[in-house]
Amino acid sequence: MNHFKLSVAVCFCLLFATQCIPTGGGGGGTPAPAATYREIIDTSYGVDAKQKMDIYLPEGRTMASTKTLILIHGGGWQTGDKSEQTYKNIINRIKVTNPNVAIVNMNYRLVSGNGDPQLSDLMDDVHSAITFLKSNASTFKISNRFALWGFSAGAHLATLYAYAYDTNNDVKVVSDWCGPTDFTGTNPNDFTLQLIVTGKNTYMLQRDLLGGVERSDNPTLWSNASPLSHVTASTKPTIIIHHSSDPVVPYYNSSFLNTELNNVGVPHSLIDARSIVNQESYKVFGFYMPDINNVSHDFTDPNGYPIAVDSRITDGVRNYTVDTTLGFFNRFL
Repeated sequence: MNHFKLSVAVCFCLLFATQCIPTGGGGGGTPAPAATYREIIDTSYGVDAKQKMDIYLPEGRTMASTKTLILIHGGGWQTGDKSEQTYKNIINRIKVTNPNVAIVNMNYRLVSGNGDPQLSDLMDDVHSAITFLKSNASTFKISNRFALWGFSAGAHLATLYAYAYDTNNDVKVVSDWCGPTDFTGTNPNDFTLQLIVTGKNTYMLQRDLLGGVERSDNPTLWSNASPLSHVTASTKPTIIIHHSSDPVVPYYNSSFLNTELNNVGVPHSLIDARSIVNQESYKVFGFYMPDINNVSHDFTDPNGYPIAVDSRITDGVRNYTVDTTLGFFNRFL
């Protein structure tokens, strides 16, 4: 759900011209030239107009070593687009912190509320995007190792695909930023900020995603749509970032997921964005500084965060959370 503009911290502060696909070089004993940086914008991975992706390929990439991060935007499954500035900001930060990875920023078919498309179609889109990348791995010069990085509704798609649909084990690690993980606890009568802004609360959006089926009519369908229901000891390593005062996606979604992952021993980390920074209490010499004393990890940040921030609180929180996510990815990707 596209609530980055609504939340005070990370969920709020989320956050090229097309060039030719690089071709192979060399022949007759001449070594192929080193791969140069490329951006491939609005590449189709399916026939629908929404089935497009932007691809950012790093310099010096190889099929043996270059991993790929796939970003999935939010928007309540009904809105949102890869072109939003928040995702461009995140991509720019990734290039600074981890310049050797390939980045894919994908669109997917949006739910209309009229029964088509629905969740199964969106899962097919994620699968088709990965299949497209694998099929063109030799052209793009990337490996078949992928991380899924979702935001809000996109976080739901990322975790659900990684947990329940990734039968080929292509996804090695997943990042859940503010995602709804438990469809079974949503109150159909909730009066939420979403209801004010969009006319639909969380339950209504989830119902549309599931083809208009009421939870009371098919509780199994709703349970199966919940990433929480698919957690096992073999679930992919997961980093969860959420703001505990999120007015759109309740924090219990991340708290419950954290508990389940802990119970089965899956490597994971939960970061409450509220504990990272407080606008009033942690302003030092005109700069907003992350408060990392209350940030709980199951790993040690490799570079001694917090990283440098500027006077715009959104940049500091975003940079910290992006860098921390990348640090987690590097353990498993």
